[in-house]
Order: sequence, then structure tokens, then C-alpha cells
Amino acid sequence: MPYTLISFIGTGMYSKEGGYRYTKYQYPDGNVIESNIFVTTIFKKKDKQIEKLVLVGTETSAWDLLIDLNIEENTFLWEKIIEKKGICNEDIILLEKILSLQFSVPVIIKYHTSKIDTDTTEEVFSCYKSITSHIDEKSDILLDITHGFRSMPILLYQALQFSLTNGNPLRKVEIIYGEYKPEATISYVRNLSSYWDYNQITDAVSLFNDKLDGYRLSEIIKSEWESGSKVIKRISDIIRTNFALQILDVMRQISNSLTNFPNNASSWIDEVKILLEAILLLKDHNDAKTLYNYAVFLYEKKLTIQAIITLQLTVETAIAKEFGDDTSLGNYDWWQEEGKKILMEIKQKHPVIRKDLNNLEYFRNQIAHGGAKDKYTQNFPSTANIPSMYENGKKAVKVLIKILEENGNA
Repeated sequence: MPYTLISFIGTGMYSKEGGYRYTKYQYPDGNVIESNIFVTTIFKKKDKQIEKLVLVGTETSAWDLLIDLNIEENTFLWEKIIEKKGICNEDIILLEKILSLQFSVPVIIKYHTSKIDTDTTEEVFSCYKSITSHIDEKSDILLDITHGFRSMPILLYQALQFSLTNGNPLRKVEIIYGEYKPEATISYVRNLSSYWDYNQITDAVSLFNDKLDGYRLSEIIKSEWESGSKVIKRISDIIRTNFALQILDVMRQISNSLTNFPNNASSWIDEVKILLEAILLLKDHNDAKTLYNYAVFLYEKKLTIQAIITLQLTVETAIAKEFGDDTSLGNYDWWQEEGKKILMEIKQKHPVIRKDLNNLEYFRNQIAHGGAKDKYTQNFPSTANIPSMYENGKKAVKVLIKILEENGNA
């Protein structure tokens, strides 16, 4: 996979002669390359397919250090940068052209004010966020944080988080750092990629825990816990499609997956296991109770619409399981022809639940029709009424289940 290399340039730890100090950078594989600018060692090593280079700095960064003065045509821009002690917009095109020839890949330069403070936050963040537009969708990212101001990697890290994890496919991001030590003869190259990986893991686990959106987590966890990956994806599919009845079958799948939990799994996967165990606790021998517990669980996750739909489904499941046969559950025709009549008779015998069950079904129907106006009042359904409607509906459904359990055919 080709890489987009993103590297920083600062003002440098200047030697007496000017510029960054030369040092011998030693890579983890033992390869040693001497340079005063770390990014050049990446190109000399030639072990990664770099398709584009994005250089990031401030207007006063040491851009002159990047220019090869062995090429006479480069002297003019070098002298101009030295004289002005920085670059401006009119220098960018020429500098990009010069560096593209030197590195043999397209070079993009991004720079911002050297004042990084509260009043420049928007300008600076916009600069870093714009970098992601230069990264091809099929390209991985290699991030070199060796040089530059200390705040620069943090700002880019935030921009990458914002742009690359916001609903987009997982992207491989590698982070390397040339650890310069003035007193040492060797400066070791450190691989910090795991920090990005753990950031992605944290976001993915939080997203699944908060909203039961586990698509990203499913991809991350697949290599270590395949059965866990599958069940997480299926739960996410159910949430996205409102196929709540399938949660009954998922309980079996969760149980099997927990049985196959890997002994040598990474420690963070234990947190995912706990989340799945919490979902498994919703299971009851009574399918209607399982769906009821699931509806409450959804509401706690602020998945309000899914909770309302599942509560109404609980009503239909309770009636179908008590009065129907194996084909009745989820059978629309049976519900319209038989189930509704049975429910109506129960509500007549138990008027305490009639109004709230009617309201629950009516609101579910409004959801199904896109929040349509009430045919009598000509008003749209109000979200402000959802909490009370849910609470009342939840209580009524619980009473209905109890009635059916205690009285058989009610």
C-alpha cells in the first residue's frame, strides 16, 4: 500500500554553522542513515512506497534547510527565505516544485502562523484539517513527528482524528520519531504507531458502548476474536435496520462467542467481553421479556426510536407467543387478523393499560410513517412527549406481560 508521508519542519536545534545538527539515525532493523533532517532518511531507506510528501511548518520554520544548494537554480529561493527569515504564499509554488524534484514525489507545503494560542486556534486547526484533503483514499499515512514545534503533532493528530475516523473506513496510520540525543553517537528511530492504534480502539469501543455502533470495532477486533467480531457486526446491523426480533437469535450467538473467547487476547478486549456479557443478561426464558429488557436497554443508550419500536414489538410478541403458534411471531397477517383482536379484548378487561398501549402503538405508527401529522389534530408528533410516552408505555407493557403470565389466556 502506498503512503502519504506527513512531516514537520521547525526552526531547529541550531548548530554553530546554522541548521539542524547532523546525527546518525538508527532504524529498528539496524539500518543507520546520517542526516540533519530526518525526513530525508525515510526516502534514503526506500523501504516504503511514498507517493506524496506533505511538509508542515510555520511561516518562520527553517524551510531553507530543505533546499539542495548543489543545484544552482535553487539559490535564489534559498537566499530569499534566509533574507525574510521565513516564507510567504508567493514562495510556496516554487518551493513545492523544487522539493518535488528533490524527493521525486509530489510535495505539498502547509504553513500557518508561528503564534499558536487561543486567538489563532481556528486558523491553525483549519490548516491541519486541510491536510487530509491531500491524502488519497487508498493511501496509508506515515507520520514523522521528529522535527517541528511540540504542539504540531498534537494539532495534526486531532485533525486526523476528526477527518479520518468520522464515519470513514479504517485507515492505517504509522507514527515514527527520530529520537535525537546530543551526547549520543546514535539517534534511535522509534515506532509510535501503537498510540494511534489504541486511540482508534478507544473510539471504537466507546462508540459501541454508547450507541451500539460496532462496525469499526468489528473490523479492529476481527484478527483476535473472529466470533466476537461477527456478533458485534450483527448487533450493529440490527440497530441500523430496526430488526429487533433478531436479537433473540443474537443472544445464542453471543453465548457461543463468549465460550470461544481467546485466552491470549489483548487486555482491552476484556472490556468488549464485558459489554457483550451485559447484553446477554437481557435474555429471559420469556421472549417477550427479553425484548422488553432490550427496549429498556436501547432507551438507556438514548436510542429512543429503536426503543419505542421494540416496546411495541414486545406487545405483539407477548400476544403471539401466548395465543399463536410457531408461525405467528413476526407474522404481519396473523397480527392483523388475530393478534389485534386478542389484544383489544385484553385491554377491555384491563382498562388500566388501554390508553398507554394505544398511545404506544399510535406513536410507533407515526414513526413508521416518517413522523406524519395526527389525522385529527393535524399536528406533527412532538419529541418533547417521547419520555413520558415511553415511560407510560413501558409500565403498561410490563403489566401486560404479567397479566399473561398470571392468567394464561387473560
